[in-house]
Amino acid sequence: MRKATLKIEDARDNRNDAQPIVEALWRLGIEISLRDAWEAWEKHSESMAAGWLFLPDTDEEILSSISYYLDIKDEDVCDACSNDWDTGHTCDGYRS
Repeated sequence: MRKATLKIEDARDNRNDAQPIVEALWRLGIEISLRDAWEAWEKHSESMAAGWLFLPDTDEEILSSISYYLDIKDEDVCDACSNDWDTGHTCDGYRS
């Protein structure tokens, strides 16, 4: 079986430009893959009718620019009932 992945083609190779997005979100406590960071920034750039916008100066501005395109979830919250895992609750959710 062969594996197919999305080919990212651009004269500037914007994959490397997505690394600062990964690092900015990490500093804000959010984990994101390089591919998701690249795709979110690409969508943001396209929404502004641009090929690839320069990144803002602050981590918060980067997050603000792409948050519309991200589904950010707190890993410590139960997906089924939205209760905090630290409370020791039990439910029919995804974790026991």
